Amino acid sequence: MRRSISAAAAMAATAKAASLADICTVANVQAALPANGTLLGIDLIPSSVTASPVYNATSDGGMTGGSSTSITYCNVTLSYTHTGKDDKVVVKYAFPEPSAFKDRFYVAGGGGYTLNSDATGGISYGAASGATDAGVLSTGDATHMFGYKALGEMTTIAKPLSQGIYSLADDTKIYTYYEGCSDGGREGMSQVQRWGDLYDGAITGAPAFRMSHQQVNHVFPALVEHTLDYYPPTCALAKIVNATIAACDPLDGRTDGVVSRTDLCKLQFNLSSIVGESYYCSASSGSSGPGGMKKRQGSSSSTPEQNGTVTAQDVAVAQAIYDGLHNSQATRAPGNSASPLLAAVG
Repeated sequence: MRRSISAAAAMAATAKAASLADICTVANVQAALPANGTLLGIDLIPSSVTASPVYNATSDGGMTGGSSTSITYCNVTLSYTHTGKDDKVVVKYAFPEPSAFKDRFYVAGGGGYTLNSDATGGISYGAASGATDAGVLSTGDATHMFGYKALGEMTTIAKPLSQGIYSLADDTKIYTYYEGCSDGGREGMSQVQRWGDLYDGAITGAPAFRMSHQQVNHVFPALVEHTLDYYPPTCALAKIVNATIAACDPLDGRTDGVVSRTDLCKLQFNLSSIVGESYYCSASSGSSGPGGMKKRQGSSSSTPEQNGTVTAQDVAVAQAIYDGLHNSQATRAPGNSASPLLAAVG
């Protein structure tokens, strides 16, 4: 039954007057859950709900970057299963304090092998946001969940849940926006294609399509190192990449940090010219390695300070990677004309 306009207005006013502590309880979240049977194929597990207020946490600016800010929100986790299946999916949500909520939900895509992980990206916009484990630790169909279902289901749950937590009228629109790059761009395309009615806008950058080709290319540099039985210092590789960019960037007639004419680069730039040049990288931690090299796959780690000179072995590894993946008949595999090393530099 639809609530009257006056009743809806009163509920909205009450919601805005409530505090974070008022809404951020297990009982309130459980009461706000959509009833099972209303979300097709999704059976929520009320007993799995956790809720805890988080005050003055630090945010790094989310997908769009920017300076760190202090955020306050309600941290909610819950699980659900698919009707008729013995699986479990865990989702987590971050709900702004009532006075800051602007009837919005924000979805951030992941990257590399990560579907998404940060549930707080929408807080600075006055939006609730979420993250999902896609059920990958269960016996469900993990491929379809990673491919498109998990984010759509997370968002499907979030919209009525947001209405319930903030005591909004059933017909209050929760404006929903998606943002992602790389695999997050691919995820965004899947959301627009398969769950388009859920979203009011989507930013999908550099979508990582053709997974069969892409993942092989991700492991190719490591295969080169293994085959040559030599593992260059990451700082030496960064020196080679940056020298390549400096030499080849202007070959397309425009110096803009982008090597567009990789064909001319291979013809005119000799990597051996870098042998003997010195390099230095300070210690680093997290997802960025020495010289700006980014670790797109795997977990974060720390790298110690590095210095030295580029060796012929360093160049041999870089040259083999630049040459690209070839099959057993020495024919270049499709899509390998550009260097994975160049693509790895932020």
